[in-house]
Amino acid sequence: MATKYPTMNWELPNTAEAFKIFKQKLLLVCEDNEIKEDKNIARKIMIGIDDEGLKRLNASNLTEDDKGKPAKLWKFFEDQLRVSVNFRIHRLALMQYRQQEGETLDEFVTRARTLGQQCNFEEKDLQERIIELIIASTPMKPFRRELLGKGPDLTLEDVVKEGRQHEAAFKGTQQLEDLYKSHPQ
Repeated sequence: MATKYPTMNWELPNTAEAFKIFKQKLLLVCEDNEIKEDKNIARKIMIGIDDEGLKRLNASNLTEDDKGKPAKLWKFFEDQLRVSVNFRIHRLALMQYRQQEGETLDEFVTRARTLGQQCNFEEKDLQERIIELIIASTPMKPFRRELLGKGPDLTLEDVVKEGRQHEAAFKGTQQLEDLYKSHPQ
């Protein structure tokens, strides 16, 4: 069976993040297939960057020798895609984050963490900010009340664990209510 290599999706709104994920996936596939030679890894990169990436690469000033070096290819694209935004802009954006309707707690935490990594917070501070965002936006009022009663030693891991239990109970209650609505006595 032929190995499926990842491809870069240039259509996503955050191409820098998409490229980061593409790079991570490609390196995992190369490692998994024991591809270790630079020229072979570079070839996989050039196949995976798709047409848009090849256009950018062809318009670059990289030499053919450079194009055979994965480190040079990664740096070329990362430099091109990196938008230098002040960390305070990211912090202000993070302050506006709210859990969306239909979004699970895990999905929300992942979304907030992704932006939070660009905010230059220490890990403990980032976790506290995400806990505050959860409190501000969770649709589950009992969960919010419970979190507000907790002390400063509360961890994000504990919040997510507890939140999953509340989500399961919340969904169960909703299903029960829907069942009674569709089959009234």
